[in-house]
Amino acid sequence: NLFVPTFDGLEGFIDRYGNSVIDTPTKEQREFIGRPIGAKQYIINKKRGFIKSGDFEGLSEYTRMYPTRFAECFRTASKDSGFNMQKLEDYIDTLSFKSQQVKRGDFVWRNNKKDTIVDFVGKKNGKFIMALDLNEDEANRKWWNEDINSWNPGNTSWGVAGGDPFKFNRTEGNRKSNGGGAVVRKGKIQHNDLTMKRRFACTYSNRPSDKYIYAEDMLMMCVYYGVQMFPEINVALLWDWFEQRGYAAFLLYQLDTHTGKFKITPGANTNDKIAQDIFSEYMNWIEHEADEEEIIEVLEECRDIGGPEEMTNYDLFTAGGYALMGTNSLFDDIEEAENQEVDYSSFVRKRKYS
Repeated sequence: NLFVPTFDGLEGFIDRYGNSVIDTPTKEQREFIGRPIGAKQYIINKKRGFIKSGDFEGLSEYTRMYPTRFAECFRTASKDSGFNMQKLEDYIDTLSFKSQQVKRGDFVWRNNKKDTIVDFVGKKNGKFIMALDLNEDEANRKWWNEDINSWNPGNTSWGVAGGDPFKFNRTEGNRKSNGGGAVVRKGKIQHNDLTMKRRFACTYSNRPSDKYIYAEDMLMMCVYYGVQMFPEINVALLWDWFEQRGYAAFLLYQLDTHTGKFKITPGANTNDKIAQDIFSEYMNWIEHEADEEEIIEVLEECRDIGGPEEMTNYDLFTAGGYALMGTNSLFDDIEEAENQEVDYSSFVRKRKYS
């Protein structure tokens, strides 16, 4: 698709030589166009006017008419999800004109040797969007636990992954659902203040030809970051795959606050309560932490979703919600407080595979 952003060739922002005045104009350009700003800032100001007045319907219409990114050509009206739309639109607007520090690519096993080192390989049409990468010393922290015959993650205090396997039913608009995935870097709180806010380290929204390709993509993502997966288990694909591949300890189990014991299943089922929990988690994140987010697609899904009943149409939103929920798990709080390794053997499911 050929796409030219609105700020390139915008009427009223062409200098005497036919060049677009996109950024801050020179003195000669200012005198010719009669404006002290370029086309980008003009569009930003127009959008911020809609945001300030709370006219999100007008903002959506203006964005469709004057898109700065291809995705904005299909912009829908903001819905009443309960999220702080003013903040979301402001963050999205800022990222739209910012040189984003993200890259596309794929996770691969080094030299195609499984269970060794995972590398992130840049690729224009890659399945992953990465905002936070790790250096050689930080990445691929895992160790083999002979007691349970599983690889154990070695970076659980850094972040949590979430996964939403694709289903075979079709979503709204007759679209096949994608597999969703995300890793969220944990925040840190000192003296009741967020000293480091939660951020999405990487995201994934893709539908491979084989569901096991998706499952292996999620496994490699977790191995690279050394974090556990908090999966949606309505479809047990990730649960099964991680165990079959020898990574059962990479699955995150919640602590049951009623019994004081870990639940017998990892992750959660997306029922009404979990859906509400995910929305509450996003609401809190948007209100206090999303101003540091770099992956615009996450913010756009938050803006576009109308409510928990629409989660089947927003795969990335759901996967990201599971990752955010995982960051609030009591698992690491207990491990850190007691300064000891957690015994996984009591909740690793014993299975036989042919």
